[in-house]
Amino acid sequence: IFKSDSLSNLGIANCQKGEMQTGLGQLEQAVQIAGEENDSGRRMRHLGTMGNIFLSVADIDGVIRAYTQALEVAQSLGDKVAISGYLFNLAAIQMQHNYKDQAVSNFEEALEVALQTEESNLVLNIRRNLVDVYIENGEYIKALTRIDEILESVAGPDSKQAQYGQYQKLKIFSLIQLERFSEALTQIDPFLEN
Repeated sequence: IFKSDSLSNLGIANCQKGEMQTGLGQLEQAVQIAGEENDSGRRMRHLGTMGNIFLSVADIDGVIRAYTQALEVAQSLGDKVAISGYLFNLAAIQMQHNYKDQAVSNFEEALEVALQTEESNLVLNIRRNLVDVYIENGEYIKALTRIDEILESVAGPDSKQAQYGQYQKLKIFSLIQLERFSEALTQIDPFLEN
């Protein structure tokens, strides 16, 4: 087992016991050792763990700092799944704390990167969050674009019908907000037939 992994595990255990300062110190040491050993993958993982621990105690500055550093490592590695994941995590935190412009930018970048991977669930999750953000911001045209992408990805014989119906309703809502009533009616008709 690698020394940085041992320190990280010890740090996690200490944080779980409530000894945050000791545990975070051990995680910082794990990050440092992984860096000294040029083990970027472990360094990124340890930074992600630190971010998760900061999140558990609502230290938002700590979360953003750790996830941003982990993102930088992921970018240096070219790890597209990790890049999109850290961008997504940063955006989610930013949305919760009213950094909406940064959040939208990070969600959009996360989607752009995630589309280059085979991670369809990650892509779907990012699109869902973008729909929520766009609707909240009154950006219904952008919301419609993402809704159509979601509907296309969840449609089919084995579709997740609850998800399909939920996003079909959001599409109707967005069309009504844009005063595109005839389009909204064409979307409502299939619901009336059932």
